[in-house]
Amino acid sequence: MTCVIALQAIVFQDGGIVAMGANIFNMGIATAAIGGWIARPLLVQDHAFTTNRLRIALVATATGWLSVMVAAVLTSAQLVLSDLPAGIVFPAMLGVHARKPSACCGHATAAVPPFPATAMVRPSASEHGSPAR
Repeated sequence: MTCVIALQAIVFQDGGIVAMGANIFNMGIATAAIGGWIARPLLVQDHAFTTNRLRIALVATATGWLSVMVAAVLTSAQLVLSDLPAGIVFPAMLGVHARKPSACCGHATAAVPPFPATAMVRPSASEHGSPAR
């Protein structure tokens, strides 16, 4: 994820090099943590990951959207700390990211295939409710 954010900063000038640490935290660490903390309990049934593709897709979509919103809130808070008005920053950031279906659909598309594939290739990974290490 750090490589993606660095490429985004250099090529697309999204935040730039100066804001890369904040972007890595907001988009890389916080989103993964929020998604994992919320998705894991919803995907584990009887101490094993579910193989129900619809459930995986719905959970991935919902947690993907929520994690993007958390990143938008964190970024907004950081912008407010740099003396931008909260009344402008929060509605702008949250409004744009709330209506951005590509964020949650991308998470769902990326999350659906690995779970059943992991369960088929390595059943012990899904039996204990935790990924293999």
